[in-house]
Amino acid sequence: MSDAVTLRDGRIVSSSSEAWRLECEARTILKRKDRKEYLEKVRQKRGVDAAVELRNEMLAIKDGR
Repeated sequence: MSDAVTLRDGRIVSSSSEAWRLECEARTILKRKDRKEYLEKVRQKRGVDAAVELRNEMLAIKDGR
């Protein structure tokens, strides 16, 4: 495993994993003012499922879950 990191839910994963990428992206977007526009671009480029997954991760981080 490349560098191990701990996700918000306590899981330990590789820093090159999709789960870590998703969490990092969600944390970054939460700091932006154009969150809705960013999610719309994700929907257009990656599809509805990717946008929903990202939004759910953002909500979980924001709610402290």
